[in-house]
Amino acid sequence: PALFVFFFLCFCFFFFRFSPQKTNTKTTASVARRRSSAPPPPPIPPPFSLLTKKKRSNDIGDQGTEALAALLAQDVPLQALSLAFNVITSAGAIALASALLSNSHLLHLSLRANDLGPLIADTFANALTENLTLQHLGLEATNLDDNSLQAFMNVMVLSRATIYINLADNFNA
Repeated sequence: PALFVFFFLCFCFFFFRFSPQKTNTKTTASVARRRSSAPPPPPIPPPFSLLTKKKRSNDIGDQGTEALAALLAQDVPLQALSLAFNVITSAGAIALASALLSNSHLLHLSLRANDLGPLIADTFANALTENLTLQHLGLEATNLDDNSLQAFMNVMVLSRATIYINLADNFNA
């Protein structure tokens, strides 16, 4: 008898699990809502990207960049952030680099054509050795120098992650 019960339960499980069911999703949802007095949890937002829409400056500047860095530090599910042509200096870039230390979602960061200067290289290099999530860092035309190149080369040697760092249009003689 115990073996019969076991086979019967297995049959019921597989029959109901794999048989096509025609259910009205509206009816099922309303029944579920009536059973539960608590409101349903909010949906988990998908990872998203924040890319600037204009081809040239949006003038976010250091203050806006620091506000975005504060969000990144809270580990929001942002995967791509493009801040190209936004009048950002080393102060805003350092805030972003610091936010990378506690962020585990950001995959792509572009700071192209901002006047960051060579002072940010060490800060970003330190952040990149800790952050294993970031895959692409765009620092094209940001007024970096040869010492900056050395700092990023050290990251490539020390980091356990694979990262693409774009340093084009820098190192002008």
